[in-house]
Amino acid sequence: MVHESGTVTFMVPGPFEKAVGLIRQALNERDLGIAAELDVSGRISQELGIDLIPCRVLCVDHPQLLQQAIAFDASAATLLPLHVVVSGTGSRTLVHLLSQTSIYSSGLTAGAKAAVSKLQVRVSRALETIAVREGFHQLIA
Repeated sequence: MVHESGTVTFMVPGPFEKAVGLIRQALNERDLGIAAELDVSGRISQELGIDLIPCRVLCVDHPQLLQQAIAFDASAATLLPLHVVVSGTGSRTLVHLLSQTSIYSSGLTAGAKAAVSKLQVRVSRALETIAVREGFHQLIA
């Protein structure tokens, strides 16, 4: 039995900036938007003078799913837009997002959980077109 953590991780082969472009394209092809973006490593470098590996948070949403979730439970906005964390590690880029386990263990109503879950699945499917899920071999073993 595999214990699923709070996040799901994908690996995109290639350097950070190229991977970010591929991620944007894959999300766009699934009618998913990036509502906001935070350059985490850039902010830390600017504010604290500390250089880190490249790291960005893409706030991914789909207007209908966002509306659906909020209609069921306004606190669903704590999970939406869905935060997709992209970090560069040399010749590969890692992408992290909430797991289904985390969504279903949240205190949201069933309807809100369903909408957040649908968004997570759409983002995962978009990422699967350009990336490999880390640890996936463990799930099928």
